[in-house]
Amino acid sequence: MSDLKLPTPAAWGHHTVPITPAEIVGQLTQETKQAIKLYDVLPDGPEPCRDAPDYERVSVTLRLPETLFDQLMNGATGYRAHYSAGVETGEKFNRELVKAIAPLLVEAEHLYQDKFSRVFCQRSLCGSFTKLWYSKELTDPRAQAYLLSLGEGLQGATLEALLERSS
Repeated sequence: MSDLKLPTPAAWGHHTVPITPAEIVGQLTQETKQAIKLYDVLPDGPEPCRDAPDYERVSVTLRLPETLFDQLMNGATGYRAHYSAGVETGEKFNRELVKAIAPLLVEAEHLYQDKFSRVFCQRSLCGSFTKLWYSKELTDPRAQAYLLSLGEGLQGATLEALLERSS
C-alpha cells in the first residue's frame, strides 16, 4: 500500500484524524475481533440477491467508532479515496479489508450456525464479489424518507459487508 498515489488530505478536502491505510485495516480487524467477542456482530442471511435471483448472500453489519468510520469511508486514506485513485486501487483496498475481517467472521461459527452453514458463510464472505459498504439502513432506496428527516450529520455508523455466493 505504500506506493499508492492517494490524494493528500488538503486535496481530498475532508479532515479527519490522520491514519494510514494499514492502520485502518488493523483497527478494523481489532474492532471485528472485539465485536465477535461481545456478540455485537451477527451475520445475517441467507438473503436473496436482488440482482441475481438464484443467488443468496450473507450480510454482516459491524458497528464502528465514529472516528474509525469517518477515516475508513471519508478520509484521504480510506475506502472512497482509494477508489478515487482508480477502480483497481479501490478494489485492491477492498480486498485487503475483506481478507482482514472475513476469515474472523467465518471462524466465529457460533454467531451464525443456527442460520446457515460455515461453507455458505465462507463462500459468501470470502468471495471475489465481497464489498464493504454503508449499511442498508443508509443505502436502501426505501430509507430515503427517513434519511431526509435527519440532520446533516450521521448519528451512528455501521458498515455492512454484502456478499454474493459464487455457485
